[in-house]
Amino acid sequence: MRSLQAATLLGLLLAAGPVAQAHHSFCVQYDTTRSLSFSGKVTRIEWANPHTYIYLDVKDDRGGTQQWIVQASAPVRLMSQNGWTKDTLKAGDELSVRVAPAKDGSRVGGLFELVFKGKTLHQDSHPVC
Repeated sequence: MRSLQAATLLGLLLAAGPVAQAHHSFCVQYDTTRSLSFSGKVTRIEWANPHTYIYLDVKDDRGGTQQWIVQASAPVRLMSQNGWTKDTLKAGDELSVRVAPAKDGSRVGGLFELVFKGKTLHQDSHPVC
C-alpha cells in the first residue's frame, strides 16, 4: 500500500513540475531590465487565475489609440494584499502604469506599478531574473 501511495505522489510531482515551471515565466516573457510608463483608459479587466489582465487604450504620439495588455498578479493577491475588489477598476477608468515590456515587442507588459485615483500599487511578486 505504501508503495502505491509513494508511486502516486511521485507521479503527481513529476506531472506538476512542467506546469509550475511554465507558470513562472515572467523573466522569459518580459524584459525586466527595462520599463515603460504610460497612461490609458481601462477597456476591460479579466479577473482570472493565475493572473489578472487589464486592457488599456493608450494614445500614441500620432493621436491614434493602441491597445495594451497589462499582466498583474492573481486576483486573490490584489484583493487580499491591496484591498481591491472586482469593482475597484471599471471600464472607462483612467490609470497610469509602469511595466516590463514583452520581449517579443508586442503591446503586453508585466506590471511593476499602477497608479489609480492617487494611490500606487507596487507589484513586487516578480522574480529577479
